[in-house]
Amino acid sequence: MKNLGLILIGATLINNIMLIEQIGICPALHLAAALRKALKVGLVMTAVMVLSAGINWLIYHLLLVPLNFPFLKNLFFVLTVMAISRTALNASHRVVLNRDIFTAAGTLFSANCLLLAATLLVIARDYDFIEAMIYALGSGFGFILVVMVFVPIRERLDRAPISPNLKGMPIYLITFSLMALALLGGAGFLGLD
Repeated sequence: MKNLGLILIGATLINNIMLIEQIGICPALHLAAALRKALKVGLVMTAVMVLSAGINWLIYHLLLVPLNFPFLKNLFFVLTVMAISRTALNASHRVVLNRDIFTAAGTLFSANCLLLAATLLVIARDYDFIEAMIYALGSGFGFILVVMVFVPIRERLDRAPISPNLKGMPIYLITFSLMALALLGGAGFLGLD
């Protein structure tokens, strides 16, 4: 068993799924308009990410591998992520009367790539169940961290005197690239890869 603290820190900071793995940038760009909404979406995303990674880990190790069908993992993982996202959307619509949480759950459909990537990375890195859950939790925290850091940056970029050719999405993507470069500096830190 690997050090769970290092897996959590690595997934959150060093191997951030959005900046280093470059997955799930689209939802973050659109969510980073308001700090409060970004936090709510990040919390819902983290919960669904942990749930989908756990269920998909069980499907892979208890169903697909014993039946010698590991090549079907992508199909099963996509279906599971879609079902969990839809369930979260329905639950937030019926149970929670808070419109921001409902919007956050609706955003999961645009972030299915992020949810699927967390599961695929768990399988590719051959984590056991506890390590998989910690990695998914760290990936969710990494998503929250990036979005929360990007919200004030986006506000300043929107007010900054920037060339019309770079205004909006181009400067946001450049900013994400610079944030990724800052994280790459710590890639060898604490022996994390």
